[in-house]
Amino acid sequence: MTRRHFRNFIFFPFSALVIIVILIWIATPFIAKHYLTTFFQEQGEEASVDSISVNFFPPKIDVKNLVVTKQQQETLSLKRATFEVEIWPLLTRTVRISEANIDGFEIALAQQEKDWIVAGINTSQFLAEETEEKDPTVEETPSENSAPWSINLPVFSFTDSQFHLSRQPDSNTPAQLDSLTLKELVVKDLSGQGESWNGEINLSALVNQARFSVSSLFDYSPDKTSLDVKIEDTILPINSFQHFIPEPYNKTIGKLGLDGQFQLEQTQVNNEPFIEIKQLVLNSVIEDLDLSLNTEERIQTKSTALSISQSDIQFTSAEQLKATANVTLKSQDLSFNQEDIIASYESFDFENAVSVEINEGLLTAQNNQLSINIQGLKGTLEEEKKVSIEAISLTAEEINADIDNQQAPSIIGTNLQFESTFFDSFLTDDKRIASFDKAGFNGLSFTQQGEAFDVALDLLAVDNLTFSEALTASGESQKTLPALTHVSKIQVQNIKADSKGASIDSIVSDAVKVNTIISPNKTLANLVFQEEQDSESTSNALPPASLQGSGSPKASDAQHAIENTPNAEQEPAFKAPYYVALKSFDITGESAVYVQDQSIKPALQRTLNIDTLSLRDLNTQDKEQATVLSLKARNGKYSTLDSDITIWPLADELTMQSTLVIKEAELPPYSSYIANALGYQIDSGQLNLDLKLDADNGELDGNSHVLLRQFNLGGRQESSSVIKAGAVPLNIAVGILKDSDDNIDLDIPLSGNVNNPEFGWKSFLVQPVRTALYKVSSNYLMQTFIPYANVITIAQFAGEQLLKVRVEPLMFTPEEAQLNSSQDTFLEQLVALMKDKEESQLKACGVTSYVDLGFEQPPAELNDEMKEQALRLAQERADNLKEFLVEQGIDSSRILICSPEVDLSRSSQPRVELNF
Repeated sequence: MTRRHFRNFIFFPFSALVIIVILIWIATPFIAKHYLTTFFQEQGEEASVDSISVNFFPPKIDVKNLVVTKQQQETLSLKRATFEVEIWPLLTRTVRISEANIDGFEIALAQQEKDWIVAGINTSQFLAEETEEKDPTVEETPSENSAPWSINLPVFSFTDSQFHLSRQPDSNTPAQLDSLTLKELVVKDLSGQGESWNGEINLSALVNQARFSVSSLFDYSPDKTSLDVKIEDTILPINSFQHFIPEPYNKTIGKLGLDGQFQLEQTQVNNEPFIEIKQLVLNSVIEDLDLSLNTEERIQTKSTALSISQSDIQFTSAEQLKATANVTLKSQDLSFNQEDIIASYESFDFENAVSVEINEGLLTAQNNQLSINIQGLKGTLEEEKKVSIEAISLTAEEINADIDNQQAPSIIGTNLQFESTFFDSFLTDDKRIASFDKAGFNGLSFTQQGEAFDVALDLLAVDNLTFSEALTASGESQKTLPALTHVSKIQVQNIKADSKGASIDSIVSDAVKVNTIISPNKTLANLVFQEEQDSESTSNALPPASLQGSGSPKASDAQHAIENTPNAEQEPAFKAPYYVALKSFDITGESAVYVQDQSIKPALQRTLNIDTLSLRDLNTQDKEQATVLSLKARNGKYSTLDSDITIWPLADELTMQSTLVIKEAELPPYSSYIANALGYQIDSGQLNLDLKLDADNGELDGNSHVLLRQFNLGGRQESSSVIKAGAVPLNIAVGILKDSDDNIDLDIPLSGNVNNPEFGWKSFLVQPVRTALYKVSSNYLMQTFIPYANVITIAQFAGEQLLKVRVEPLMFTPEEAQLNSSQDTFLEQLVALMKDKEESQLKACGVTSYVDLGFEQPPAELNDEMKEQALRLAQERADNLKEFLVEQGIDSSRILICSPEVDLSRSSQPRVELNF
């Protein structure tokens, strides 16, 4: 090639091409800026840009400081944008973007009814309708030789940018403003071809004031997808997206914190998409939440945190799922309001390892190491009914459930432990339903499927149980009535139960206190939740006709019906009764039953102290099993009750062996109960009873030995059982039954059938008239009682050889019930007299004077409260005297306490009347 040819065909054309490229490179920024500003001017906006740099080798665009304004308001701004593409990979159908950065991008977006305005430009003008229709017979087929382009992006960054969104779907409503701030969006190692892509994305952004940060590695193809996601530093104040929430929930306030990570893989298994989520870790917390469910329901919490770890989830679209996770939930100061119901707790902690599997309609759920702890649980219903529990704890080794559409659901629990402390419940502020200090159970295991179940429990315990207690409105410190029942401790051991029956090894109740307070209208005054009932309708109510005159079906009847059912698949007419087997029941400690009956005058107040109450071998399934009941109790210090009963509960007719021994039971306190029947008040008397009664298949055999000491009747009492004309008056009948010691001693045999008892009178001593009059010289009597002159006084009737012997009363200081030193001489002589006369019995009757009540003159009458106070003082005086005499060695059975009295006569004095 000659030099001329080189210049003409190579050098000059190449130089011209270079010059043209340089001119284009120099002109391009000016042309681009011109068309850019012209475009925005056509849209009624102004645009300015510091520089637009365009390179061709390699292709690169660099834009700096672009600002678009409309009516002096910025609608779009860009600090810098850079894009660079490598040339040589284009030859292999690969787009490699070596540099891609956007920094400081800010744009205004607005939705006005159906139009979208982007950077001040209404986009509806660009949405032209397509007028050309495609020929449906012509199909576009891709070229067989064409291959999809590959894209490779090492790094793309989008930083410090903001999107301002204004939404006004309806012109009648105010616009809603939101902002999205991209602190950083980084795409790394993005590569893909066709439908297959992989890369890494890191996003840190703000939505209004909500902050979140997400990073992800992804690898996508039509056959397999893998995703590795990490969420951190995410805080979402609810008010930042409050207007996106529908009513009434859009009034919710609070803050949600979230962080976690997971791996997701999707593959094809049997032409079904198979999705697996592995290594799921999620930590979320809601703080200061105030959620309105509706106008009357509200949930509030200071802090509620949910944590999920070691979680794996596998599922397909064919109703197959398998998931495992460790779940932890911690919540503080949560409250729930619903109409007139308020519930709250101070803290709630939940931990559980759960596994769930669903396969062809079968759901299997396994819960391991379950733990629930609740502190400060409170509830209020209708502003008055309240319940509170200081702490609740529940743990379980496992709770498993199987739910199958083909059969009844099944649930299994192993080794559940439960404990609750300081439970309290109120019907109103002054009516406590029940309370306890501590209650719980240990070692509960159970299985249940349909109606069949099996339960085993090692121990059930309750401490300081109180039931039905009336309080004053001002609080517990001012109790007006004792609780109906209080038990220091209840322990039930080794319970086993199934659908047929239950067995219990032992029940122990310690320090049981039962207080029966009968009001003047004959209701339980300390039963707080009793309701007024129509007494007439209640008394006239009858059981259904089908139940009248019929007994409960026995186990033998049920077994007979089952055995004689024609079809084995047919349900029997009735099933065997649910059986109960109890090996032992004991009441221990200082247990008592207190009775206060205000419906009678004077009011009865008695306490039965239970020394022993035990039940052994109760079994409603074994007909041959005998049950043994034993009771030992005391009323005061001297009256005792001792009973032993052996009974066969399932015998066809009553079969038992029983003994009952009562000693030194004072009768006057019970006078009001039997006055209507006797026609007389009981003035004094003491009962001893020795009863032995056996029953063999309903045939009775026994004997009752009754001893009534110093049994005397007082004045007549009008009653419904009026003594018939011609009958011996009761007071005379009592008199003729007494022996020389002024006692009534009877042996009463018991015989006959339980359905028609016959009581035979074996023998008793009848004394119609006391015929023996003892004539004793007055000198002898005087000499006999001279050493006891302070206790016994003797007066001789003038002109007659008759003596009047009088026992002096024991005088007391007004308002005092205790013995004092001024009574020492009298008491010394009284003790000496009773020791000297060993066969004598002393009757002591307490008397209260008007001076005991603070009156200077006898009042016309006393109100019920004063009368009750006076009788109580009189009773205390007699009781204190008896206690003193017993301490001095006098047998308690020789001292009988009669009914207390109130003496309002002008000359009355505080005293205890004595009589031998």
